Amino acid sequence: MFKTTFLASAIAVAAMASPALASTLTGTFQINIYNFSDNDPGGSSSTVTQTNSAATPTNVAAQTLDATVTYTGTIDFRIGGGNSNSTYISDFLESSSSGSYTIDSGTQTFLDNTLLSQGTYVTTTFFEFIGSFSGAATGTITHDDGVYLTAVNSTGGISSPPTTEENTDFTADAGDFTLIYAAANGNPSILEIDATVVPLPASALLLLAGLGGLAAVGRRRTA
Repeated sequence: MFKTTFLASAIAVAAMASPALASTLTGTFQINIYNFSDNDPGGSSSTVTQTNSAATPTNVAAQTLDATVTYTGTIDFRIGGGNSNSTYISDFLESSSSGSYTIDSGTQTFLDNTLLSQGTYVTTTFFEFIGSFSGAATGTITHDDGVYLTAVNSTGGISSPPTTEENTDFTADAGDFTLIYAAANGNPSILEIDATVVPLPASALLLLAGLGGLAAVGRRRTA
């Protein structure tokens, strides 16, 4: 009886102690896209500056929504430096190592023919990712321009526009999140989210299973 009781306890403790592994964030996300350029006087804005190209909710709200796509895959978009005058929004969306997006034909024409970003803040594109964390999460956002994370009880995840690749750490509770990424001031254009989602629900279930085993042992001993 003692061996059976010890085994049930060990399973529960091991489940609680097992660490979660960091990986590139994967799922299905809604992406709202806002593009504005000095070369497009009829667009959302005819004056692009470093200030209004910062990845903030206020700056996004000041622009007009141009397209919405549904993306399924990993958040790991990467375009190298140079060639910003021939890099389009669709090039960024298709640069992920694993992922695809769905849209209508009219939207595809816009994505294929609208420049992603140009130097000296001539053209900027905001990407607003909407998704959810299945559990409490901690991780790092790799990016070349500004990011702004809004999530349940989140900390970190906000950066002013850099001009080279850098990392921004964050933590958040389970629930919905919104991440704004600014593709500004030309290439490179980089966004990757590596996150560890704490598997609390699974641990809790295994703990309950262990406690259930202990209860069963107790019943057999009293029978």
